Order: sequence, then C-alpha cells, then structure tokens
Amino acid sequence: MSMRVHFYRTLIIAALPAAAHLQDPSVVSAQDVPVWGRFEAAFTAARDYDNPLYDVPRFAVHFTSATGRKKTVNAFWDGGRSWKVRFMPDEPGAWTYVTEVKVADMVTLHDLRGTFRATQTANAKFDLYRRGALRHPKGTYYLAHADGTPFFWAACTAWNGALKSTNDEWDRYLSDRVRNGYSVIQLAGCSCRGSSAAFDLDRWNSTYFNRLKAFCRAAEARGVIVELVMFSRMYDEQRWRSSPLHPDNNQQRGVLAFGSLRSLPDRRQCGAARPTEGGRPKNRHRAPEPAQVYPRSLRAE
Repeated sequence: MSMRVHFYRTLIIAALPAAAHLQDPSVVSAQDVPVWGRFEAAFTAARDYDNPLYDVPRFAVHFTSATGRKKTVNAFWDGGRSWKVRFMPDEPGAWTYVTEVKVADMVTLHDLRGTFRATQTANAKFDLYRRGALRHPKGTYYLAHADGTPFFWAACTAWNGALKSTNDEWDRYLSDRVRNGYSVIQLAGCSCRGSSAAFDLDRWNSTYFNRLKAFCRAAEARGVIVELVMFSRMYDEQRWRSSPLHPDNNQQRGVLAFGSLRSLPDRRQCGAARPTEGGRPKNRHRAPEPAQVYPRSLRAE
C-alpha cells in the first residue's frame, strides 16, 4: 500500500449542528450539545481591527470536563468584530470554559466563563457522531473511531470543488460519492487554485472561506469527512508560476525559493513509484531545505 503525504495537511471532521450562538457571555447557562458534536460560542469585540490575524495574537478558550480533563482551543476571527470558538466534547456531562485574551483593548472578552452539557448520541445517524472522532491506534496501521471501531478511508479528490463548483454541482457530486461508498472528500483548502487574481498574503479572504465552510457543511450533512490540503509542493515550473507565493502573483511581491517547495515530500518519496538511479530510488532521504519568504525589496541582488 502506498502512502501519500502532503505538506501541512489538516483534517476537518464535520459535527452535528452547533449550540445557539452566545453573544458576549459573562457566565452562560448550560446548553445541550451532543458528544462528538460541535459547541460554538460567539463573542463581539469592542472595536474593529485593521488586521485581526496579526493584531490579536492570542485568544484562547480553556475547557474543563466533568471529570476534570482540560483542553485549550484557540478562538478565531469570523469577520468584522465577530470572534468564535468551536469545540468538540468527547465525554458526556457538564463542561465549563473560560476565555483568555492577551490584548489590552479586548479586556472585556477576557476571563468570560460559561457552561454547557454534553449528551450521549447513541441514536446519531452517522458513525462519526455515534462512535467518535478518528484516531490512529498506537502500534497499528489503520484508523479507528474513538470506540475502537476501524474506519475505512475511501477518499475521492475534488481539489477545485469548493472554488469552481456551483451549489447544485457540489450537491450532485456529494450525493454520487456517498451512493458509491466514499467516506472522505479531499479538497484544496487555499483559494489560489484556478485563479488569476493578485493575492494579498496578509489578508484573510472571508468570501472564499465562507464558501468553503458552506461546502464542508454540505458534506457534513451526509456524514462525509472533508480533508483540506492547505499547502502542497510545486511539482514543476509551470505550477510554481501559478502559485500565490510566486512574486508575480501577490501584492507583497513576496518570494519563496522554488527549490524549497520542490524539496517537500510527495508520493514519489513516500512509498509510491519513484524514479530510480542505478536501481535505487532517487532522493529517498533528501532533507527539506529551509524556506524563506520576504519582500522583494529586501532581497539581496
């Protein structure tokens, strides 16, 4: 069996509908959320930020279960003055949370406390919500649900699906894949594929990612996992020329060495067919080269 590895791969496992949005809680009464579902709380900042991803370096929410287990999840900017946190409870009972914000003018969002109750989901329609999130059991070569039930990863690639498909096309695609037994859909998570616009590497593209979220929720409604591949190596010069990290394609005129991208692992280096040299695989143990991004104006001539 060959293994395919992508640089910076992220799994998005969709969950059941969220609890009601909670605006600026000080102490929030319990909400019912299914175990393996999605708890969501929303907060409103006192002002707008020019660039929230940089201006608010830390907004954490600390969760504690009924048995005393603790987990920390980062809140995220959701456009305008809106901030949200999403959390998947993995055991039943009462959960509490408290916010931690390391920004002076967001003091009103610091040390906010709330509670919710996680309930059992024995009658959930899909295994993800009945048997639990996916894990890699230690010492094994397969994935399994939290309760130990093996999970078969049958994936279909729709790299540009969220970028180019219409809503009807996406619904038809998902229905067909579910009908044919697929359990995972693989998408390119960045908004660079198939576009000719000049990219702003310092700004969050809310329009695109809201669309991506809607497409992931459509998969969620069918019990399908969405795997987002955020970054991938440049296979050749032609693809590098279309990358948002190429200096001709972004507003910052940022430069990323093409050779660094080429050194990232791909299927030829991870078990699939590799080009050979003298009967032995080429580049089998090549270490990744360091990658640097910097404005063109600072580049040494």
